[in-house]
Amino acid sequence: MSLFTLEHITKRFGGLKAVSDFSLTLEQGDIVGLIGPNGAGKTTIFNVITGVYPADSGKILFQNEDIKTLKPYNICLKGIGRTFQIVKPFLNRTILYNVMVGAFSRVRTKEEAEQEAIKTLEFTNLLPKKDVLAKNLTLPDRKRLEIARALATKPQLLLLDEVMAGLNPTEIDEAITLVRKMRAEKKISILIIEHVMQVIMSLSDRIIVLHHGEKIAEGTPEEVASNKQVIEAYLGEEYVTT
Repeated sequence: MSLFTLEHITKRFGGLKAVSDFSLTLEQGDIVGLIGPNGAGKTTIFNVITGVYPADSGKILFQNEDIKTLKPYNICLKGIGRTFQIVKPFLNRTILYNVMVGAFSRVRTKEEAEQEAIKTLEFTNLLPKKDVLAKNLTLPDRKRLEIARALATKPQLLLLDEVMAGLNPTEIDEAITLVRKMRAEKKISILIIEHVMQVIMSLSDRIIVLHHGEKIAEGTPEEVASNKQVIEAYLGEEYVTT
């Protein structure tokens, strides 16, 4: 039994078919990259998985249960967490407060939420800044806080939506290390959207390529990087493998 499966998902907005007959499978511990041009349907897939948008057709199976009709908060409680492309923390609250909000999905008391938030901040190397207001954070720390808030919900599957966009090479390396640590120590499966090819190629066990809402390729990083259709639609000639 796979941890997570999308079967023939289609999502329309009026006359526009944003996602067409899309399928994917994740096993426990997988890191799968989702790439494609802007407007290809990547974030729409995340929104369908997490219940923000209802799918028009197809199945969404998590641990063999169809979650297609569940609300976002129920999907979170099932064990699917996510980050957002545009980070929106509670700006006038501390980092600790922001992460406690995520922890409250799993615990009942303030004391328990604080304990869980502190553990998560320690894991993500944000604990020294726990009393800093979110509005005073640098972009890398805001991105890390976004991950920490999602981790506090204790996901088994985590959807990461461009968490490394805007980071410099050193910050990207640190973020890659954190993602690998999430899989290794917390046994979290990860579906990641990124335009930073260094990230996708180094992290992913498999890569899925979307174009105009349709899957045009799936395979290992090496297979995708040598796929002529992918090169023409998205990567460019510099990713041709020799």
